[in-house]
Amino acid sequence: MSILFAIPNTETSSGLQWFLSDSPGEADPVAETDLSVIKASRTVLVASGRDVFSGRIETVARSEKQLRQIALFQLEDELAEPLSNLHAAIRTKAGGAENERRVDVVSHAAMSNWIDAIEASLGKSADNVQIIADTSLLLETEQASLFEGFETVLISNGINAYALDVGLADQMVPALLQSWDLTGYHLYSENQGLLSPDIATRAADVTSVTYPDFLADLLWNYEGLNLRQGAYRASEKVDLGFAQKWAGTLVLAAICACVWLGYMALTVNRLEAETDRLYQQSVTAYRQMFPDEGNVANPLARVTEKLRNTSAVSADVPLTTILSAYYTALSKVEGVELVSVSFSGTTGRLTSSLKFSSYQDRDKLKQVMDAAGLNIQLGGVAQEEGFLVGQAVIGGAS
Repeated sequence: MSILFAIPNTETSSGLQWFLSDSPGEADPVAETDLSVIKASRTVLVASGRDVFSGRIETVARSEKQLRQIALFQLEDELAEPLSNLHAAIRTKAGGAENERRVDVVSHAAMSNWIDAIEASLGKSADNVQIIADTSLLLETEQASLFEGFETVLISNGINAYALDVGLADQMVPALLQSWDLTGYHLYSENQGLLSPDIATRAADVTSVTYPDFLADLLWNYEGLNLRQGAYRASEKVDLGFAQKWAGTLVLAAICACVWLGYMALTVNRLEAETDRLYQQSVTAYRQMFPDEGNVANPLARVTEKLRNTSAVSADVPLTTILSAYYTALSKVEGVELVSVSFSGTTGRLTSSLKFSSYQDRDKLKQVMDAAGLNIQLGGVAQEEGFLVGQAVIGGAS
């Protein structure tokens, strides 16, 4: 068993410096020209924690995609860039509290640069490479630790971990140790003398080690949080030997898949038929309520136009007509759930409580309603159990 890993290095052609570790705590440099002949059980790009924000969120179990969206919104006040520029990776298992998840956040630009560098070094083998922050590995030790290196300083109290610029370490490290009231930590030193002698005096032990050897020990003992999730997830390779061995099972699975697809096609046809039926009902209802206008091709647009252009809708307009327009518009936006609804025939106001998966879904709902000519007023939102909950008012006086 061996571990191949890289650290960013601007002096190399690919921007990475590669190391091979055959045992914990030992790493040997590898030339890029030799990478093609190395067979490692694990390949990792260890990113600097200075480029990765580590945090925690509390949320009920959701899909991985929803968790990543929720994470960015919960951590928004602590992040320096717009959310659209950022990517979040979620620890799949809770650490500590039952509903707690550890999150690493990084810019899309950094992820793209790292993946480009990996591909420049490994070509087609780049899909198998994990991207993990050094702070993520250090955090998994759950120990109070301090590493002083030539390029970076890492510090953790076992709960939080930070990567510091060497030029700021002499100020930041004492401040963090004081705020954590931390003594008896493990000190690992590649650059002895960087920090004040008092730092070493307060440590439980001091170990001289290079940054690559320090990382090699962490990689042998800890998984770390892989940043390659979502759009950056590495594609899975097919083992042909496995496929041949299990050919019968795979054929059966293919048959089951075909049956399932057939069932889904039938279901879609039924849904389309139901949609046609509801459309005809909407046309009929509109013609009955507004006989002078005759047949209309898009009753939704006509009803929503009436809601928008009048300060109040007559109590004679059936609630089903108003709801039909609203439900049709809601169905066009994924990630929005209708919690409750009420309607006043006197004021023509339809008030509803909505649950959003993200702010993007909320904005998209507003766009869909505006495009349909529906005058919707969205109130503020509050966060409840990992979702955004807000109120929407349609019709009535604007």
